[in-house]
Amino acid sequence: VIQEKSITRIGGTQSIPVDVRIICATNKDLLTEMEYKRFRKDLYYRLNVISIMIPPLRERQEDIRLLTNYFLKDSYAYWEEEKNSLDPAMLASLEAYDWPGNVRELQNVIERMLNTAKGARLSAADLPDDLFPGQLDRNSGRELPALKKPGRSIKEARELSKLLMQEEERLLIIELLQAYEGNVSQVARELGISRTTLYKKMEKYKVDEEGKNN
Repeated sequence: VIQEKSITRIGGTQSIPVDVRIICATNKDLLTEMEYKRFRKDLYYRLNVISIMIPPLRERQEDIRLLTNYFLKDSYAYWEEEKNSLDPAMLASLEAYDWPGNVRELQNVIERMLNTAKGARLSAADLPDDLFPGQLDRNSGRELPALKKPGRSIKEARELSKLLMQEEERLLIIELLQAYEGNVSQVARELGISRTTLYKKMEKYKVDEEGKNN
């Protein structure tokens, strides 16, 4: 196909001309693979007409917002970027992560969050516990401790993750109460919980209807 630009059907004898362009992608270093005889040199030189090197996602931080919006639109029919702004804390965490699995990992994380989100709007509290470091406390400006700290046990990391999620939930409730001017019913609908549950959370976090700390 590559050189002669023709194919022969299985069991056939007639050569059929084809007009195709072959685009290949790999996450391997093919020069190294050829050196260790894990990739054929003749195939490499037939395919390697134009090479485009795409940097890993960790080096393209500016693409994360665009990709996140794209995956949200692709997975969630009602997502509209102009009406559903990304939570700043969530976006900051996504941009800080090193993404060893690149774009595919980001896509899987977004889909996972959509399936496990507690409210109508994705927030940093919906981020997977096992992947993301500490958040920035937007009220005090202090940096919360990172989840992935050398020497920290799994139990300690889980406890810290729980505290971080609670802090993000508290901040989101305050933000929504202030945005909706104390309309508890509207805030509850936005979070996808009942008024009773919201009042319990407000009592737990010592937050009044104006979004102020008691």
